[in-house]
Amino acid sequence: MPANCRRWKCAASCCLNPHTTLMSESPSRGKIPALEGLRGYLALWVVVTHLFQFSGHPLLGLPVISLLTSGHHAVNVFMILSGFVIALLIHQRPEPYGAYIRRRFLRIYPVLFFGVLLGVVVHPMRGELLANWWPAFFDQDTLFYFTQCWQAFDSNIIAYAICDFTMTNGIVPNFVLPYVAVAFNGVAWSLSLEFQFYLLAPWLCAIFQPLREHLVKVCLGVFAVMALRNFVFPASNGLTWSSHGAFLPFNIEWFVIGILSYHLRNYLLEARNQQLININLLPVTLVISLLLTRSRADELLGTGFEWVIGDALPLMIWIYALCYMIDCDAGRTGLLNKLAKTALESPAALFIGSISYSIYLLHNPVIIFVEWAVVRHLDIHTWQTCFLVTSAISLPLILGLATLSYRHIELPFIRSIKKAPRPALTTA
Repeated sequence: MPANCRRWKCAASCCLNPHTTLMSESPSRGKIPALEGLRGYLALWVVVTHLFQFSGHPLLGLPVISLLTSGHHAVNVFMILSGFVIALLIHQRPEPYGAYIRRRFLRIYPVLFFGVLLGVVVHPMRGELLANWWPAFFDQDTLFYFTQCWQAFDSNIIAYAICDFTMTNGIVPNFVLPYVAVAFNGVAWSLSLEFQFYLLAPWLCAIFQPLREHLVKVCLGVFAVMALRNFVFPASNGLTWSSHGAFLPFNIEWFVIGILSYHLRNYLLEARNQQLININLLPVTLVISLLLTRSRADELLGTGFEWVIGDALPLMIWIYALCYMIDCDAGRTGLLNKLAKTALESPAALFIGSISYSIYLLHNPVIIFVEWAVVRHLDIHTWQTCFLVTSAISLPLILGLATLSYRHIELPFIRSIKKAPRPALTTA
């Protein structure tokens, strides 16, 4: 084996080996309730965004509407959360790389397969909506984009379906198969991205493990990837390499933030560092963020949400969640912490969180089916009415289907994963 291969294999084994862990063990093992609740809110945010989108709402620039239709921020928070959870999993539950990948694959693929299958089934329905329903509601730019996507998928269904079912829709360049990232099921690209991260996560965690000594180098490395990715993976024929950033180099920073957050949480909770956080972090963080945005309050009242916070929103949401977790681990309570606990750890929030993965993957086909089967036959003339009727019918169906999917698809595989013996970790 070449020396460089041995070096990387040793690094990954070191990351997965509990006897070589440099960080103190995290105080929480298994599921973290606050993150479960957060997943539920994020999934619902994406659903609401697509309900607005498929109802043809105009770009009004109103703050509330702009916020509700910014579901891409929720996806970015999902990426940070994934980086955090996978880092925790890798450091606390060490196992060989093959066993780790098998567990990750079995966790995400069954529902993904079902979601893509539903997307293929509703593909003809989407075509009918494009021809006979959506032109009355969509603006020309949106209608053109949706039509271009549908025609591309319809012209080569087998190739697009193969990419979706094999989770390569995020890797295949956009100029090879246009719009491949969003083929059939518009959110499946993020699962391709997620699995790309899973493949590299043990090595990323091995690199970041001694981050106290190499934090500056780590940050410079991430910034270098962000700066060079458009040169290494350029656009061609007017199309970007990666639609929606479905290729890992175009969104790796969010996962890295999650990994670094795992190490930061452990560092702050070590006994020798307790004096660094001898206050409730959540209220302090909230006050600071409000002060930073206060000077632009007039813009918040008169312009879109993006103008005020923009791409910082996912990071702000994650910082709030991280501070809440650290406060809970340190045994600190306060009014804001209690409110956060109620919001994130209530039975309803935890239930939605438990089925959030199925909600996320199955909602698009349900919305399209509802508009095709019911809404287009009603006497509806405004996007507001379309949104309300579509939401009233779709949301119960989405929650019901997601519950069934969780019980009959997710849970059996989760149980089989837990029952499977964990192979002993061997060193090279």
